[in-house]
Amino acid sequence: MSSGPNMLKFIWGKGQGPSAERVKIQKQLFGFSREVNHGFPNKPTCLAWDPQLKLIGIAAKAGRILVYGQPGVELEVELEDETPVSKLIFIPGQGRMICVTSDNYIHLLEISDRKFSLVKSHHMEGRLKTVSALCVESTKKRVLLGTEGGNIYLLRLWNLSMEQEIIYQDKVVKDVPDNYKVNPGAIEAILEHQADFNKLLIGFTRGLVVLWDRNSQVALHSCVSQQQLESLSWMGQNKFVSSHNDGSYIVWDSSTGAEEEPPNTPYGPYPCKSITKFYGNSKGEDSWQIFCGGMPRASYGDKFTVTVMKNDEDHVVMDLSSKIVDFQVIETDEGIPDSLLILSEEELVAIDLKTSGWPQYEVPYLHSIHASAITCLIQSTNVKSSLIQDISKYKPVSQLVSNNRWPVTGGETIGDSSSPSNLLVTGHEDGSVRFWELKGPIMTPLSTFKSAKYFKVDDFDEDEDKIDEEDEEEWPPFRKVGMFDPYSDDPRLAVKKLDLCPDTSKLMVGGTAGQVLVCSLGEAKEESLKICKTDIVTEKEGFAWKGHQPLVAKTTSVKQEAGWQPQVVLQISPPASITALSFSRDWGVLGAGTAHGFVLLDYNFHHVITARSTLNAQDIANADDNPMSRRKSLKKSLRESFRRLRKGRSQRNPDKKKPTSQTNTISRETRSDSPEARPVERQIEARSGSEDGLGSMVRCLHFAKTYIANPTSTSPTVWAGTNSGQVLVFLLNITPEDKRKNDKITAVLAKEIQLKHRAPVIDIVVYDSGGLPIGGSQGDYPPPHKVLIASEEQFKIFLLPNLKPSGKYKLTAQEGARVRRIRSVTFSSRENSALSENCVVFLTNLGEISILVFPELRRQVTTAAVKKEDVMGISSLSFSSLGDGVYMSSSSELQVLTVAARRVGMCSSERGRVLVPQENRANSEDPTETDRQADLQNRQNEREAEQNGSQPRASPRSLGDDATNDTHNETTISEASGDITLDSVKDHIVSQSVEVNTTETATGSRVERIETVSRTVESVSVIQTQHVTSSVQQNSSSTTPAVNGSSPAENSVNSVPAVEQGES
Repeated sequence: MSSGPNMLKFIWGKGQGPSAERVKIQKQLFGFSREVNHGFPNKPTCLAWDPQLKLIGIAAKAGRILVYGQPGVELEVELEDETPVSKLIFIPGQGRMICVTSDNYIHLLEISDRKFSLVKSHHMEGRLKTVSALCVESTKKRVLLGTEGGNIYLLRLWNLSMEQEIIYQDKVVKDVPDNYKVNPGAIEAILEHQADFNKLLIGFTRGLVVLWDRNSQVALHSCVSQQQLESLSWMGQNKFVSSHNDGSYIVWDSSTGAEEEPPNTPYGPYPCKSITKFYGNSKGEDSWQIFCGGMPRASYGDKFTVTVMKNDEDHVVMDLSSKIVDFQVIETDEGIPDSLLILSEEELVAIDLKTSGWPQYEVPYLHSIHASAITCLIQSTNVKSSLIQDISKYKPVSQLVSNNRWPVTGGETIGDSSSPSNLLVTGHEDGSVRFWELKGPIMTPLSTFKSAKYFKVDDFDEDEDKIDEEDEEEWPPFRKVGMFDPYSDDPRLAVKKLDLCPDTSKLMVGGTAGQVLVCSLGEAKEESLKICKTDIVTEKEGFAWKGHQPLVAKTTSVKQEAGWQPQVVLQISPPASITALSFSRDWGVLGAGTAHGFVLLDYNFHHVITARSTLNAQDIANADDNPMSRRKSLKKSLRESFRRLRKGRSQRNPDKKKPTSQTNTISRETRSDSPEARPVERQIEARSGSEDGLGSMVRCLHFAKTYIANPTSTSPTVWAGTNSGQVLVFLLNITPEDKRKNDKITAVLAKEIQLKHRAPVIDIVVYDSGGLPIGGSQGDYPPPHKVLIASEEQFKIFLLPNLKPSGKYKLTAQEGARVRRIRSVTFSSRENSALSENCVVFLTNLGEISILVFPELRRQVTTAAVKKEDVMGISSLSFSSLGDGVYMSSSSELQVLTVAARRVGMCSSERGRVLVPQENRANSEDPTETDRQADLQNRQNEREAEQNGSQPRASPRSLGDDATNDTHNETTISEASGDITLDSVKDHIVSQSVEVNTTETATGSRVERIETVSRTVESVSVIQTQHVTSSVQQNSSSTTPAVNGSSPAENSVNSVPAVEQGES
């Protein structure tokens, strides 16, 4: 009986974890890491510039904040709650940033070497305290916060707490015209005076601008415009500019508050869009005006523009393809405009303002990889530097690109220039193919191949160029800038599949309309294209193609630019999308699959070897290039849904007999703490295959020289897997190249495999005895050979040549997941070079990456790499043979990752850093300085009260030492003019008469006035409730006779203490 537990242990052996020694080996071989992001951040919201550290900051969707310096210096932080950022500003020279989120949280961020982190946060409660404008004091110790309610609050930077001092709206607008006193609106802009930092320019939404003296607490001048204010900018020491929502701007004299010139509408007189931001500069000999918007609504209301005007002679309207988020002007040390950075929703554009003609900079990061939408991507790791040089030397040179140094030069790089490069190839919707070098954190564009020029499509581009030339002299003077171009002339041009041979510099491009281009690098020339046409469906009758027309390749002589050039163009009919693409460089054979079959091509001799159809009778009836069948009726769908519902109920009821037929529902592995729980597997049943009309689709092609005809000699083969679980194996007769003109390559069907569960075949790989993949005819691969057939639901290994099953790994039956990507990877240890294992890495539809050791197919590790909701990321992920991966984390960004331990840190370790001088940071501040300023403010208020004939006002300090705590979040707003001020509350507390001069309701009722005072006292000094109460009691007792003699509301004041004590 003692053997019982041991027997159970043997039975449960499958559930036992790996040994300690195995865990140690796994840690040396496998390791998951998200390395770097490339591309353009998704949905940017803000742009900031640090003129001292030479850094730019960008806030993106979901609370991401990125900082960039010189190429290689890239830092990123992500807010935990993923709230969008609405405001972003640098504290110049300190390596710190203030950001305001949409929920009105204020965050202090700090850069320290390579780290970029959140330090402190502060919350502003209440709708009227929503931050609408930011301004950093010149002392860099406080930030002025303009709010929707019209008040300005002071935020200490050293501890991110609020100052007691508040610049109240009703005090600022006390001397302005009456119609602006009631509701001047939110604060749109705050600027410090360039000559006197104690003076502030405060701009309100309705068009009121006030020059405020912080020392004397008075408005020096008020400037009133009739249009809504959008932004403010200084033009000189005593001149500033206000821009407005009618497309006009006004130049004001700050010393007098008068208009220097009448409102200027650059693109009037017809109605124009608002000028959302204006930058002016009159330093030096030139006068600059740079602004966003202002276009005529009727004719150019859909344009996204930034206008640059220098004096009267230079005037250019930068025309972008996406909405402008913000722009920043980089100035020289003398304050002269040097460069212009324009951030739009889809790209960053940089203009060189010191070079005549204002050319664009070549932006070294934040590339618009989605200038045309990415439709597929592949990568090649550790490529030779010679290939990178060969590709990059054909990069087109533009005359409108600046030769000056990139102006953002902050930080320092510490990367190793000798580190290997990876090559990324992206296919796009407009038929172009772009090549990128990935080296550490830097992504460099190399060259672009445009396939559209080789096909007969409508030449919209040439017409647009002619139109642009005709409109060159028209007004406004537009100039198209940026690369983002979301429009495609013809959807058939879209690239669906790519393959690249780094050794022979061959590029294979498969398109949407059955076109395949075999390209190689070459010098500029002019010649006609080599075109091969083939029909996959010829012997089948009754087939009717209902999709798009094929692309017609140009038959005339084509002028080919230096770089990638098509060696041959293959046109497959029916013109369905290319679904599989592979080639053998040693044999010169290309394989291309579609929804109807596949074609083999000898691309060196332009000979179609074979065209094989995979359609059956039902596929012919339903054949369409639509990924979803629209033929299934609503009635049938409802019937199947009710059947599944009834079947599920019957299975949940233990009293009823279980159904004999198995359902196709997926059962997940039951999780239990008890070791007796065994995996519940779903019965793998044969699918109907062509139910959706796509069972014939070829999903993968694989070339290998292996044992298929007999066990003694290897033969060239090509394997094709379809959507219905069918595998076709063809024997190739490869003839010598010198005899191929007459003795052509032939292909004959050797084997055919049909998987029982009929799941789509994702990939096919042939391995040698050591577990290394066999590719083409290179090298000797010792027998016995095995073939791995990976379907969506399981992996099966067969021995060659007799195709005897030797291993299986069920995925869908046990876990409910489906395979989406697979790659053979050899993992090696960084510490022990002799330790290596051949494995299979695969990605599931749940976004998990798993590793199986080959040939045992034992699961090693599983990592959640991509969110399961991220369909784009899962469908775009591409593995390399070293265990690296790259996928699209958004429509404009790429995420690089690795599952190999020795590759962890390959990119992130080369990130640059930002060193901030210690003297630039004020880590602490003398708290007594705040108290001293509060005392000065109180004395100033008392002097003003005496001048107005009122009694001296009580200092907040007289109410107790704790009265300096932050109580701003309890401010009550009156209907008349915004916040009830602290001064008016003090008047109520100290005054000996009920009839006091304060903001009050229109009714003038004494009871309502007293209630308002009680609420305000409560909001100003909640902590000192007992002390404030006694003060109110004393005041009420001294005024009781007056109250008794004049009004029946004598008990109103005495009721205040009870209310306050209850609420405190």
